[in-house]
This record gives sequence, C-alpha cells and structure tokens, in this order.
Amino acid sequence: MTKRVKNINLSVGSLDDIIKKLRILSKDVSKLPDEICKDVANLGKEYLDEEYAQSKPDHTIDISSIKTSVEKTTKGYKIVASGKDVVYEEFGTGEYGKSNPHPKKNEYPLNDYNSGPYVSTHVNKYGRHYWYHDGYSEGNPSGAELFNTARFLREKGIKDIKKKKVSDVLSKV
Repeated sequence: MTKRVKNINLSVGSLDDIIKKLRILSKDVSKLPDEICKDVANLGKEYLDEEYAQSKPDHTIDISSIKTSVEKTTKGYKIVASGKDVVYEEFGTGEYGKSNPHPKKNEYPLNDYNSGPYVSTHVNKYGRHYWYHDGYSEGNPSGAELFNTARFLREKGIKDIKKKKVSDVLSKV
C-alpha cells in the first residue's frame, strides 16, 4: 500500500470539507463489517459452485440435486449447500469414501462407509463392500467441497476482500 499525503489549507472552508469527508468515512466504515461478510459469503458460494462443477461422482450421487445459496443470519451470512446427496458427496461413500476420507469425518457421527440411501450389505470376492444402483458401485471418495471452500476463504478470500474493501473506503478521503 502506498502512503498518501494530503496538504491541508487551514481555512474554515477546508476544515469544514475535511469534517464532511470524515463523517462520510465514518458511515462507510460502519458498513464495512456487513459488506465484508456479504462479499466473503458470495465469493465462497462462487468457489463452492465451481467445486461442485468439477466433481465427478459415480451414478449413486446426484450432484445436480445439490443447490447452493447465501443466507443472511443474525450474525452475518452463511453459505448453504442443500440437497439429498450433500453429505454423501462431501464425506464420500462406500469403500472409496473409506479409503479417501474427508479430513473432518471423525468429528461427525458417520459410519465407516457412509453408504447413503443405498446401504451396502454385499461383499465381493476381494472383501470390499459394494451395491447395485443403476450399476455396480463401491462408492465415491470424499469430495470435501465445503471443507475446501472454507479453507480457501480462510487462507485467501477473506484477506483479499478485507484489503480491497478497506482500501476502497480509505480512498474516498
């Protein structure tokens, strides 16, 4: 960030102008927390949508049923992913989910296979659980789309938005 220097003429008119700009700045600064939260949530939704667009689950998960939105809360905003297969896509299912687990899976009360609506009771000749639903499946690895979105926002998104928003407000002085 470059330093800016302002020369101020110490007249009544110039001081009145400075006071007016500071009042405007005060109003803009008071709006910053909400604007930053809203922009972070919207950026997170865009990132999450891209994560889902790149997902390649098998025929047991309907990725098109997953919808994302941003909702205002009493504390700010939240990013929401909804649909019947969100949990299965996030944490994985079956053998593939078990062998490619979600980084936070152990924090939730999910079974080893998180088998979703098509619970596997079959074991193939290799000792692996499988089921048929429009074809043979051993499940899906964890997509971790929500986890990846949160990590992106923590590591980059929030910092970039805060820097830009604060810079925009200060540039008005």
